[in-house]
Amino acid sequence: MRGHWCIENRLHWVKDVVFKEDDSKIRLGHAPANLSVLRAIALNILR
Repeated sequence: MRGHWCIENRLHWVKDVVFKEDDSKIRLGHAPANLSVLRAIALNILR
C-alpha cells in the first residue's frame, strides 16, 4: 500500500511542477478531471 502512495505522490509532484496543476483556475464541471488525464497522457508521451 505504501508503494502506491509513493507513486501517486511522485506523479502529483511532477504534474504540479511541470504543468502547475495546483494553480489551475479551471474548476467547473468535468474539466479539471479531463485536463488531469490529458496531462498524465502528455507526461507518458514525454517519458
